[in-house]
Amino acid sequence: MDGILNALIVSLCALVLMMTNLFKHKKEDKKIYTAFIVLCITFVIHLGGLILQRLFINSYVNPIYFDYITYIGGSFTPLIFFIISKVYQNSKVNIKRYKWMVLIPLFFIVLVLTNDLHHLFYIKYDVNYADTVFGPILYMFAVYSYSLYVATMIILARKSIRNSGIFSIQTILIIVGMLIPLLGNFLGIMNIIDSNIYLSPILLIITSICFYISIFKLKALNVIPIATKTIIDNMTDSFIVISEDGTIADINKTCIEKFAPLMELKQNDNLYDKLKGKKTLKLEDLKNDIKEAIDKKSTITKEYHIQKNEYDKYFEVDIQPIKAKSGNEYVAMLLLIRDVTQAKKDIEIITKNENLVILGELAGGVAHDINTPISAIKSGVTMLKTVSKSEDEQMLLSSMDRCADKIIALVNSLRNQIRNIGSDTVTDISITNTLSDIKLILNNELKKNNVELVINTENEINLKGNPTKLSQVITNIVTNAIQAYDKQGGKVEVTVKEEKNNAVIFVKDYASGIPESVRPYIFKNILTTKGVSGTGFGLYLAYSVIKGTFGGDITFETETGKGTTFIISIPIK
Repeated sequence: MDGILNALIVSLCALVLMMTNLFKHKKEDKKIYTAFIVLCITFVIHLGGLILQRLFINSYVNPIYFDYITYIGGSFTPLIFFIISKVYQNSKVNIKRYKWMVLIPLFFIVLVLTNDLHHLFYIKYDVNYADTVFGPILYMFAVYSYSLYVATMIILARKSIRNSGIFSIQTILIIVGMLIPLLGNFLGIMNIIDSNIYLSPILLIITSICFYISIFKLKALNVIPIATKTIIDNMTDSFIVISEDGTIADINKTCIEKFAPLMELKQNDNLYDKLKGKKTLKLEDLKNDIKEAIDKKSTITKEYHIQKNEYDKYFEVDIQPIKAKSGNEYVAMLLLIRDVTQAKKDIEIITKNENLVILGELAGGVAHDINTPISAIKSGVTMLKTVSKSEDEQMLLSSMDRCADKIIALVNSLRNQIRNIGSDTVTDISITNTLSDIKLILNNELKKNNVELVINTENEINLKGNPTKLSQVITNIVTNAIQAYDKQGGKVEVTVKEEKNNAVIFVKDYASGIPESVRPYIFKNILTTKGVSGTGFGLYLAYSVIKGTFGGDITFETETGKGTTFIISIPIK
């Protein structure tokens, strides 16, 4: 078997393989896939005639008769290319409007089959173009073919440029696939290069490869048009379409970027395989929700909480089954994913504030209910002191009196802390009194961690603002300083100074310092270095309160192994 015949057979096998794959995917978009299948059939007829010609090259049968077979397929090829471009341009185009164009290739087929009678197609035939004398009809056929090829390329190019801004690689592959055999045949017919009729199928091998890569590897004929792809890539919500087995049929750039910290997602990946074994989102939960959407035959909305290390987000997902164009079979699933993390946190903060307002209102009543019996106890203790003569009794009564005073002071400090919580009440703030209340409230925390709290104040400094919010800020920062010692014991110093009409509060510890990796995000992100024991809200909210409520500033200085100082600066109004 000679090399030319081998090349022809390889080309035929490639086209049959391509056509088989097209049949498998035909249900995805019947119109465009059908057009490509017809295109493959025209190629197969073209190659089939040449293979027969090569097999019987030394027989008594005139080779031109086999070439006539090739024209049965070849006459329709330009028209099919043109129809494909129109469908590519508009997937809803009515192909029937072009049915009259079938008459043109039929006209050429009749003329080529009757060439022996008029020789208008071939005056002299030879497998080598250089020895062939073409008739006027063949030149007409060439003009017809090249006109449709050029129109096809212009339509594809304009569509790609208009929707993508540049040529997409899928469209480029299609155009290159058409140009290679077109240019080769043109140069051969014009006797610019030495060529023969077998050049075409060899070039068609490359065309087949280009088409196969474009269609199946790069999804050039995806059910989503190029224009729609451009739109969904610019959506703020994440968009993903998965087939029945979990294969990602389409995905937008927003979705890829949103989940990049967790996993790499791209078209043709299998989402189920990506999620298998991951604890961030249980695969079975997603599959069950998809099944529920299919059973209900409608869109359902589910919420997922995905958490891994610093990645902590809430997503609301619309799960919509996609039905085949014909029949009741569901062929894919659309997942429209919205990031609702901030909304969730806002709701939590609002709910928290509402609860704290209620708590503040209750605090006054509880404090009153506690102070009333304690005051009665103190009165009783005072009366007993006047009648008691035993020294031991006097010591016991004095101890009871001090305990009652301590309870009253603690209750009053707690009431001061929370009575205005959740509100925007603006009053005079005594920083000295605020720090005294904080020291009393944190007494148990200080003892538990073996930490000494030292308060240094120069002069009495008063501010205007919400005392509860300032107390919360200082309490959070002092608590962080206490916990920085990790129960190893130490000292926390709180110093208050007046500088340039600002009240400046320094909270200093001598612990291990803040890790370098965390420092840039201290006030910018909600984060914690305390694991599950920390919420990550403390410093984030402290910064927001000092900046937003008091119009001040909060900074820090830290050194590894030597400690940290937080500096709160608030204008004195």
